[in-house]
Amino acid sequence: MPLILDLVNAEGQSSAQKSSVTFRNAGGTIGRADSATWMLADRSRHISGVHAEISYEEGVYYLTDRSTNGIYDVAKNARLQKNEDYPIAHGDRFRMGSFVFKARVLQDADHFEHQIMGEPSSVSALIPDDEFLDTDPLAMLNAPEIPSEDFELGEFSVRRDDNFALNESFDDLDEPFLSPTLASVPLAKEEQAMLAALDISNPIPVRPVPLKPEKTGSPVAGSPASAHAPDSAQRVLQVLGSAMDFDFGKLTQDELDSVLQNLGVLTKHAVQGLQQVLRTRADIKNKLRLGSTMVQESGNNPLKLPGNYTQTLNCMLLGQIGYLSGPQAVRQALKDIQAHQVSSFAASRTILDSVFEQFSPTQLVYRFETAGKPGKWGSKDAYYWQQYQLHHQKMSGDQEWRQSQFIKDYARVYEEQAQYINAAWSELDAR
Repeated sequence: MPLILDLVNAEGQSSAQKSSVTFRNAGGTIGRADSATWMLADRSRHISGVHAEISYEEGVYYLTDRSTNGIYDVAKNARLQKNEDYPIAHGDRFRMGSFVFKARVLQDADHFEHQIMGEPSSVSALIPDDEFLDTDPLAMLNAPEIPSEDFELGEFSVRRDDNFALNESFDDLDEPFLSPTLASVPLAKEEQAMLAALDISNPIPVRPVPLKPEKTGSPVAGSPASAHAPDSAQRVLQVLGSAMDFDFGKLTQDELDSVLQNLGVLTKHAVQGLQQVLRTRADIKNKLRLGSTMVQESGNNPLKLPGNYTQTLNCMLLGQIGYLSGPQAVRQALKDIQAHQVSSFAASRTILDSVFEQFSPTQLVYRFETAGKPGKWGSKDAYYWQQYQLHHQKMSGDQEWRQSQFIKDYARVYEEQAQYINAAWSELDAR
């Protein structure tokens, strides 16, 4: 099921700019970087290096905003929430800076082979885009049915049923066809005899029914679940409990179900929370013009790299060449978060001290005295107050000074503290 993104406003773009890109059951990136799957030539630099990420999961494409200036849904005229997966539907339009895209989601051939027969609305959904059709050829399905030439069945409706699919065998079409409406039509004696001979106590299903496992005795309420669990399940609980320092063997079946469900939810929230915190940390470091995470040959943290929850969890649990294991990734993430907290506190305190120093009486008096002398008939205090107002107004309007002062002092202290904490963690790991 490919996803095609078309550039709608190609007139105002460079002739070298690709007008479309296709994703085939896989993800990619969109941005100004050369490594992006779809590189956008943006001279205004409104587009980020990795402005958007496309991911594919369980038959659905997702768009994730990784930018500074945002992505907008044209139809809703609203900005997408940053770092949140947004499902892409056929016909959606998105705006990134001066670029406007239209999404086309095309169905594969096997999709139609397995499509379930249903109401006219579900059949019309097979056509991805009917904006160029003057009439709907499927509209006739809503019209009154014409009686069949072979059977006078009255009205006939197709029931939506998961067991009735287009890809089923049609070998049984020669068999007598039964419908609830036949009861209202008088049957000939020959037909009645044929129906009486049919064995309807065990009808043939449309799809093969899987064999049901033999029923075993239900566990007694309040008894440990591990006593009734199969050997493989019990082994899983033992390994998991050993790693967690938790005894699953004392739980009843109801307690075990609740604990496992809570464990799954906790894992998902923890992974997604770490991803969000690390992305926020990366945005702050980017604004401070500090180093950002780069993909390397080895030692990459899956929690820091672009990817949805499923991709990250698979990488952490199953392992992948070039990436840290799950425990290593979590440990490094916690270390970086702690370093960010301590470094931010130290840098904020340094900035506050610097501001107090800029407005200390000693510095202000020296600055005011060198700027000029008070008038002969004026008060010195009034002169100082006037100079202070001018000085404050000048500093408030000097954005370049404020930015350089912030970057110089804040970033310097932030980086120093982060290095100290990383060194402390390294010493702790070496023990």
